[in-house]
Amino acid sequence: MLSEDFKTALACVEIIAAETKASLAVTKFELFMCTRFIKHSLRTTFPEFRQKYIKAVKNFIIRLRTAADKDIKKYLTSDQPVSENLKQTIAFLTDILTFTEENLYLEKPVEGALPYFEILKILFELFGDFEYKLRITQVYPACGLLTKMGYFNQERKSLFVFLVNSMKSTWA
Repeated sequence: MLSEDFKTALACVEIIAAETKASLAVTKFELFMCTRFIKHSLRTTFPEFRQKYIKAVKNFIIRLRTAADKDIKKYLTSDQPVSENLKQTIAFLTDILTFTEENLYLEKPVEGALPYFEILKILFELFGDFEYKLRITQVYPACGLLTKMGYFNQERKSLFVFLVNSMKSTWA
């Protein structure tokens, strides 16, 4: 994941993103590897690799949502304790959301900020409050996990203000 060779790093994340069986839980090692990839490999300035990186990360996050879907439904509809699998998923989401927020700031070059916006978008689509249509035949219903985690509470005002300010900077 920390390889200077873009193709090697991409091949590594594509391996962990590959879906072996939809309901098979994502391991701690796979979460760790994807986290390292996101934090260290998205800094490339080559657009063709950035696009492939985002696609691989999206495939991994789709796999994560699919694997955790039953646990998410139980967590949202009952007062049962959180399963270990879901705890790992929530920790991963929290870590990646915090990382992307910390790396988005005004005056950041667009090519550097775009991958972080893409990751936020993917996480909001798959773990947010609205259904996500991957394909016409494959729809992920809204799961609301980010809301249940408290992600959209008052403390997140800074992200909202940042997004509004970045939009205002394009209005001039």
